[in-house]
Amino acid sequence: MRAAILGMGLSGLGALKLSLLKGYETIAIDKKKFSELSKEARKAIGKKAQFFEESKSLKILEDVDILIVSPGISKDNKVIKKAKQLKKKIISEIEFGYLQCKGKIVAITGSNGKTTTTSMVYSIFKSHFKDVRLGGNIGISFSETVIDSNENTIFVLELSSFQLEDIETFKPNTAVLLNLTPDHQDRYERFEDYCKAKINIFRNQTRFDFAVINRFDDGIKRYEPFIKAKKFFFSSAPHKCKGAFIKGSAVFLRKNSKETEELFEIKALKVKGPHNLENAMAAAVASYLNGVPSEKIRESLKTFSPLPHRLEYVATINGADFYNDSKATNTDSVKKALLSFEKNVTLLLGGKDKGANFKELEEEVLKRCKKVICFGAARNKVQKTFEGKIKTECFKTLKEAVQNQIKTAEKGDIVLLSPACASFDEFNNFEDRGEKFKEWILKGRK
Repeated sequence: MRAAILGMGLSGLGALKLSLLKGYETIAIDKKKFSELSKEARKAIGKKAQFFEESKSLKILEDVDILIVSPGISKDNKVIKKAKQLKKKIISEIEFGYLQCKGKIVAITGSNGKTTTTSMVYSIFKSHFKDVRLGGNIGISFSETVIDSNENTIFVLELSSFQLEDIETFKPNTAVLLNLTPDHQDRYERFEDYCKAKINIFRNQTRFDFAVINRFDDGIKRYEPFIKAKKFFFSSAPHKCKGAFIKGSAVFLRKNSKETEELFEIKALKVKGPHNLENAMAAAVASYLNGVPSEKIRESLKTFSPLPHRLEYVATINGADFYNDSKATNTDSVKKALLSFEKNVTLLLGGKDKGANFKELEEEVLKRCKKVICFGAARNKVQKTFEGKIKTECFKTLKEAVQNQIKTAEKGDIVLLSPACASFDEFNNFEDRGEKFKEWILKGRK
């Protein structure tokens, strides 16, 4: 077998390692030069695999049996087009990992909250099972987690729309869909196309599998009839379906029409906001369905701490609290962050526009914010949306915006970086943006 792997990021690197382990003759392809790849990628390729830059790889495709594609690469990529022209087998990295996988899979997706929920499930599972592996869109690639696994391994995967687009046989035993709201409008022409990619998580499930679904999410409702797996629901709003619901100050699980069981006390959660309550509910249901006792679910959620860059408290300066929500790269995430605060929010919006409609934020911004700080490449679009409705200030860079707030924020203010944009106008990724934000604030506190 001769396998070519397109893209040498984390996903492609995992596929490369698995391909070599399988004994395949392996070719790595990337738009970067070999010297520009990560140290780990260069080491993995070593003398065991061949490497070609994209521009020099087209001829070699004639002799490969399969092309494994990393998530997020455009369908218009010339390597993919050439492989199609040659009628080569093309699969995604997730599909490649699944074909070699043994064990049980719990997969989580959604427009918002998937990293937090996946981390919650992983934390709960680690308290009960021996061999639990975290991967997909978090940590390491699915293909790499598969290495040395067996029938007793449990995989907890966070999956993005990019990773779900091209699955063929991939089938999780438990699939969790948190919500569906507009995102990645720079890749998907229609919201429906984005939704269909996400809904693929249920595509190959049967009545012997489980689907954990947000009961009242408008984006999800229309697709419910197409889900064949046993459905369990969660919502902070009242419902009478099987799944997690709120009663008084606690979250309960409705197992059937007669039997309920308390899962956890709401006040015991360390994570902030109504969105994180629903994330915890989804994680609890998925864990229960996989045999984790309720006392272990309860204890794990009680000790689970907020993840970096997700409504993360940074510091208090002159009585103003600064929060880092750099992961909020779409408007729905920002709405949920705003719901965590009552008033006096200074909202930092901006970055690289993903086609967002900032007007969707207007109701909560006018209700909870004292002003909007516009920054980065999208600053003019943001300012145009809110100008005349609420006080706005405009800065070319995030650093300038932060330095201004360190000097001017007042006692009782909430300074919230929740940008509703990608980070690539100034930073490598949302983590880089969040780390820089924290660094500037902590320096300003001294």
